[in-house]
Amino acid sequence: QQQDLSVLAVEKGFRLDLEGMELSGRFDRVEMVEGGVKVIDFKTSAVRTQDQVDADLQLSVYAMACEKVFDLPCKELCFLFLREDGVTEVLTKRNDSQLSDSKKQILFVDKAIESKDFRPTPSKRTCNWCPYRNVCDMAS
Repeated sequence: QQQDLSVLAVEKGFRLDLEGMELSGRFDRVEMVEGGVKVIDFKTSAVRTQDQVDADLQLSVYAMACEKVFDLPCKELCFLFLREDGVTEVLTKRNDSQLSDSKKQILFVDKAIESKDFRPTPSKRTCNWCPYRNVCDMAS
């Protein structure tokens, strides 16, 4: 059954305040769905498992941000993996408890960074896009 799609936003930036700690990001695509919105994040990396997508912190941030930005509930989150061998869609949702846990996790990491009790985990993948790579002793 084909659904009528209504695109609400493409490449839309956002800022999310979590108890004084500001996160910023960008939605790849946001669509209207029945009762709210669906956030789609395009990926060119290897396809992730359902468990990985269900636990993904980035998608939790998107869920929190879309409710603030669009004043609509986030009904669905999606990683859309674009690969040479085809497209794979992995859908997930977040409930209030999951969003609360994600917020606690983000604030915990923020406090650890602020207290300088933060151990970077360098890798080629993360260091390549890190804005501190030119001044960081850990950069690989």
